[in-house]
Amino acid sequence: MLALYSIAAGLGGVLIAGPILNALPGSVAALWGVGSLVVFAVGTITMALECLFDVVGIGLAVLVFVVLGNPSAGGVFPPPLLPPFWRAIGAWLPNGAGTSATRSIAYLGATRLTMPLLVLAVWAVVGVVVSLLAVHSRARGGRPVVAPPERG
Repeated sequence: MLALYSIAAGLGGVLIAGPILNALPGSVAALWGVGSLVVFAVGTITMALECLFDVVGIGLAVLVFVVLGNPSAGGVFPPPLLPPFWRAIGAWLPNGAGTSATRSIAYLGATRLTMPLLVLAVWAVVGVVVSLLAVHSRARGGRPVVAPPERG
């Protein structure tokens, strides 16, 4: 389901930013692929964190992808203009990798895509593997079952 959602979200994002608002030039198919991969990578890691830490995992995902990822992505200010900490982590988070890949497709003739796509793929694979391992290690493939309180 996450893969299908990612494909739909990637398409929706590229249609709004591209043909509808005319705000982002470049190949619709390539931008759709990058958008879908960003959504899938973030979704799998969020799911993995939730499998490992329950509802606290969602907070950890917000910390990584919103608090750390958005300022370091390099969208408004390119990486050379970011402070050193944000510049150092930006390219290694899905937000920054997605921004780099999108910038490359839209403005640089789709050059230098290998590293951003590799970063996104690694995040996606790690998220899937950790989620599967976490679910497999639990009783009945999910959260621990808690017996309902006895009525007496």
